[in-house]
Amino acid sequence: MRCPAELDGFEFWVGGMERVRRWGGGLLAVWGLALLLSGCGDGRLLSRREVAARLERKYGEEFTLIGSKEVDEHPDDIWWARQYTAVSKDHPEREFFVFDIVTGESGGILGVVNGLVDTYALDVFFEAFQGYAEEAGVEFEFDYDRDPYAVSAECYSGLEIVVDPVGPENLGGVCRVLADACADTLKAIPGAAGENVNVRVLLRYREEGWEEKDCCAWRMSLFSGMNFDYEVEAERFTDAGALEENVLAEVRQYLERKGDG
Repeated sequence: MRCPAELDGFEFWVGGMERVRRWGGGLLAVWGLALLLSGCGDGRLLSRREVAARLERKYGEEFTLIGSKEVDEHPDDIWWARQYTAVSKDHPEREFFVFDIVTGESGGILGVVNGLVDTYALDVFFEAFQGYAEEAGVEFEFDYDRDPYAVSAECYSGLEIVVDPVGPENLGGVCRVLADACADTLKAIPGAAGENVNVRVLLRYREEGWEEKDCCAWRMSLFSGMNFDYEVEAERFTDAGALEENVLAEVRQYLERKGDG
């Protein structure tokens, strides 16, 4: 067999075209996929019907989507996203945000993750929590997650509540506020039991005599279940005594780690 340098111009051109023909299909496929991912993002977002169906599966009730818009300004790790406004058909006064978010898997460009995030139970919980906290005189700070927006003053997708300081004198009252707000939420939205509703609670516990830098951080995520017995899981959030004991157990472990137990 002659090497390419020994072929005359015509034979070399014919051979080159044959290689292009053989490889062309694969190259076009890769090029087409890249074009799809870069220019046709909405093709991987859920339809309105799919969004409503997923919400119904999550909460066990029907919803109506009353508005939507694309999210243009988002972090680099989010490929594309769409924001919806939704209401419960049984409770039309409950208007909330829903976000359909598409991100790339860490495994490579061909992997995508489609996630749906909503604020349905979050809004119900936070309204109840604020009311009970005001009645009990519990001071707290809070911060919203803004994903999928890079910056937004109006929209939010998650919530973190921080109560600081917490100590022996007010722990019971704080746990009662949490338990009552959780109970109201699960009564209003039974389907939220066992679901992640994008609410995180942080208590910073201290006792008299501790050094100023010492603090036991206790965290809770609503209403993520540790097993599939959601009735048992619900009691973990709605029983103030159980919440208080959970915090104190964390405090004991903290002191043991410090060598003060």
